[in-house]
Amino acid sequence: MKQVFLVALIGASMGTAVAATLAAAPHPPAIGCPPRIVDQAAPVTAGPYYLENAFCPSGLKSSYTISAPLISPDGRHFLVSGYDSLWIGAIGSNAAPRVIASRITVPGLGYSKAPPFAWRDDSKAILGVRQDTMRPSGFALGPLSPIEIPNDGEPRPLPLLKDVAGGLDGILWVGGGGLALAEFGTKGGYYRPEHDDPTPTLAIVDGRRGKVLQAVPMPLSHGEQPRTLVGDIDARLDRQGNIFALFVLNGGRWFEWQQGKLPRETLLHPGPNGSWKFALAPNLKTVLIGHGLSAGGVICEHYSGTPRRPECEERTPQSGAVADLWDVQTGRRLWSIAGTAYDFSHTYRPTISPDGRYALVSMPVGKGPHRETIALVSMADGSEIQRFNIPESYDFVLRFGHDGRSFSIDGSLAILTYRLAEKRQKPASSE
Repeated sequence: MKQVFLVALIGASMGTAVAATLAAAPHPPAIGCPPRIVDQAAPVTAGPYYLENAFCPSGLKSSYTISAPLISPDGRHFLVSGYDSLWIGAIGSNAAPRVIASRITVPGLGYSKAPPFAWRDDSKAILGVRQDTMRPSGFALGPLSPIEIPNDGEPRPLPLLKDVAGGLDGILWVGGGGLALAEFGTKGGYYRPEHDDPTPTLAIVDGRRGKVLQAVPMPLSHGEQPRTLVGDIDARLDRQGNIFALFVLNGGRWFEWQQGKLPRETLLHPGPNGSWKFALAPNLKTVLIGHGLSAGGVICEHYSGTPRRPECEERTPQSGAVADLWDVQTGRRLWSIAGTAYDFSHTYRPTISPDGRYALVSMPVGKGPHRETIALVSMADGSEIQRFNIPESYDFVLRFGHDGRSFSIDGSLAILTYRLAEKRQKPASSE
């Protein structure tokens, strides 16, 4: 599979851009990309951005799956993780990515799909973990071990993270300095031999120095057995450089956790737990939640040469909230985006610009030949600014640039760059 990364460079304020007379982008250059990739990359609706160029890296292979890419802070490199390999490549280069072949990739914290990797702030290395596992089953033979991977070198071990609750069983790096959320003693059933975890624990750690900074017992759902674990989670650094996290237990209870304090159950009740994906706003006061709206029907496996069953073709359109913004402290919904899914649809984690003004939200499949799309929306009221296609892919990550003037849809086919159109210069007067 190839890798997708969609970047739109925003060169002026959104209002000025929409009002501007847009300059066309004739024949955007494509490096290693077939014409269909360029065709799919055209924005779905008119707006301030045009396709500037397309880049499709080569040499990505995996026996199981390939993740969406993680882009370095300087925008020059990407990391892709598979079941038994990692690929580190340079954006815009024709050279094949460097391969690290090792059983190095593992699930993220809890049941979230966030990969246990993050670029260091200086873009010179990647923070991650590795684990000894059985082949081919993948059952764990020991806890996770933190590692650091230089851009041009082999993985090197970091100090082990230990807690009395048990081994390190999950990690989510927050920022690029080494701070992380971690869980200890939570996945004994995935070990061989299995073991009990009587005191599952959440912790805030310094992964580069091997220090547990704060540890708390895992919050339990009321009377439920077995103990519930973290479902989805998002976290940011506050102005003091401390972790602020929002997470939901798979029983449906939402918690916030400020480093140095105890986790606190929130008043958030965003509706039935379909497939929530959410993003904390930079101000740490609001959260944007995607609801996983999808059509009803029967999903059937189809193999070459076998006829489809009639019930597999039927889809029941479903209408409802696609995404909405909530106040974390009061549990009040501030606005909502409604929609209708006419086919099976996926929801990707939304993302919010660093200045808190805009967001990227995945939209369900529409009528007719329409595909799943990504909407650029205003965080003030959820109004749509422009719509983009999602190229074919296994997974995506939506991402704004660190300066707030770029955004991306990172998938598995190409690196597609969008740029804000410039105003056409008025011809000089002949008078």
